Amino acid sequence: MTIKHAEEKDINNIAELERVAFPPSDAASYERMVERVKTYPDFIWLLYEGDKLISFVIALATDERELSDDMYADTSLHNPQGDWLMLLSVATHPDFERKGYGKMVMEAAINESKGRHKGMVLTCKKHNIGFYEKLGFVNEGLSDSEHGGAVWYQMRLSGL
Repeated sequence: MTIKHAEEKDINNIAELERVAFPPSDAASYERMVERVKTYPDFIWLLYEGDKLISFVIALATDERELSDDMYADTSLHNPQGDWLMLLSVATHPDFERKGYGKMVMEAAINESKGRHKGMVLTCKKHNIGFYEKLGFVNEGLSDSEHGGAVWYQMRLSGL
């Protein structure tokens, strides 16, 4: 297993994992992934097994405390020195779920961010709350997000 930051050569793998891990209403487009990798590659953690992308975390840094839907689309909102990391996408290939790979890449992102940012914020669906709580995130309740027309819960990890 190898954890690394994104490079342009990873874009096809990232876009494909996003496509298979999320319903079409939630998944970011190929074009959006190109923008993210070009704008903030050091805020994208990739877990590979050989040539196979297994899991990833994609974050945008900002001084804003709340994750807003415009952050999914507007890479210009990224400030590398921002206090908060907004996790825009956390994905594990469906063939590799429940084997600890998502936890592994999340822990890498958390550990690398310690001392550099105040914390992390993400939104997730109800069935994923327990996963993030085990990593130290606190459920702040329903999010205002309308992303993909789903119901989202905002989770926060403070004190990095």
